[in-house]
Amino acid sequence: MKIKIRGITVFFLAVCFSLLVNSCAGKDGRKKAQSLYISALEEYSVHNLAKASELCFASLKMDPEFFQSEFLQGKIYFFNSDYERALKTFSSLIKKYPHYTEARIWKIRTLIMQGSLDEAQKLLESEVVFNGSDWRIFYLYSLCYRCDESLDKELVMLTNAEAALKDSAKVYQAFEKNWEILGMESKAQLYKEKSEIIRK
Repeated sequence: MKIKIRGITVFFLAVCFSLLVNSCAGKDGRKKAQSLYISALEEYSVHNLAKASELCFASLKMDPEFFQSEFLQGKIYFFNSDYERALKTFSSLIKKYPHYTEARIWKIRTLIMQGSLDEAQKLLESEVVFNGSDWRIFYLYSLCYRCDESLDKELVMLTNAEAALKDSAKVYQAFEKNWEILGMESKAQLYKEKSEIIRK
């Protein structure tokens, strides 16, 4: 009986140790994935898409669930005009994370570039209901109407986009105030100019 209990105890400890090792390895993989993603973002910001893509894949190899790298890779496909892969990437992300607004917006953008206007408009109808304060939704809608040469509808959507954008001026005003408090006049001036451009 004691031998049996010891055997169960040894097995239990072995399982616990294995779980602990895998947990540590997982955390380490996540940190490396994040570091690679940051490097990929830096390359992306200077339009070095090939290097950014290489780093995204390396990041996903370290942690296949690191969705930020997957999303960035989708944008790289988009800017390389590989709309089929971009669409597949954004659709996959939406399936896993239905509330991922950025992935939904980029999917719509990709559909418009592909000329799939009917499908894009169906998705935009849903976005307007649940995300009507985002100026990008109305701007994408205006692009659909531009492709259809519906100038009057395009102007309506651009007007809606402008109205949503004006609310974002409050963000720049808040930035301006905080930089002034911190005594950073150049940054305060920069955000003042940004808010004024939006409000005009």
